[in-house]
Amino acid sequence: MKTKDWLILPLGVLLAAATSALTGMWTATPHAAERDATTPSATNTDTEGLRALEAELDALRREQDTLREALAHASTGSTGTREQVGGVDDAVARWMRRNAPALAEGTDGATDSAATDPEEVRAIDAAVDRILADDGNTDIEFWMELRKSGRLDGVIASLERIATASPHDPDVQVELAGAYVQKVFDVGPGPLQAEFADRADRAYDRAIELDDGNWRARFGKAISLSNQPSFLGKSGEAMRNFEILVEQQEGRPAESRFAQTYFYLGNLYRENGAPDKALAMWKRGLAIFPDDGQLSTQVANLAKEQR
Repeated sequence: MKTKDWLILPLGVLLAAATSALTGMWTATPHAAERDATTPSATNTDTEGLRALEAELDALRREQDTLREALAHASTGSTGTREQVGGVDDAVARWMRRNAPALAEGTDGATDSAATDPEEVRAIDAAVDRILADDGNTDIEFWMELRKSGRLDGVIASLERIATASPHDPDVQVELAGAYVQKVFDVGPGPLQAEFADRADRAYDRAIELDDGNWRARFGKAISLSNQPSFLGKSGEAMRNFEILVEQQEGRPAESRFAQTYFYLGNLYRENGAPDKALAMWKRGLAIFPDDGQLSTQVANLAKEQR
């Protein structure tokens, strides 16, 4: 194998798999003369699906050409090559995670059986790509728009298939859990809310089972538990997960997001009748994050109340 040829392999394998799926689709699609004239909608769906997959293949070929150019520049010591290669690698990883289920089944990659409009399918796929790429940084407005547009169910269906196809990827489980949490907000109080909250909890558990040190998984689980109605008695489990996070965080280099653990754990202590423990936890966080406004505000407010 030539030097750096291994960097080409992911796209090569991906193109081969996608081409195989495309070939299978053409083979499985009847010729126009053989189609039943009474089923035009199925024909249109097949055609749109083939076009969508062909577009994906064209995009991947362009990415492969970009990668080859990047590798050629690398041999001359050109700057920026590693960033270009890394970007392509990330794109391939996201494409594989989203499309692996469809390639395995030889389908056209439609995200949701209920979404037959190509525009909707593309919009849902784009949302899933963003979720997989953002590593927890998707904003509230993004999720609100998904709920408002009615695409949240399609996103959940896609993430569920990706999670099934990638059973050992904790990050996919975290993203699926986050989508379930958004569905909790979407359905409102009632049995469905409890069902999706339970699904989120199980997805977080699976992520933690795969990677006990996954910060987002344990933090998400703790937040989800702490927001459940008090009569369900989940606050104790929420506190235990936050406490585990505190221990794990303090064995790692500090990250600004870690301050939230001290904030929420202190809040839970206070809500459960332990203001002294709450104050100690907030101060513990301030010792590491002295500029954190939430922690300093909680310490100041509690001090006023205790006067």
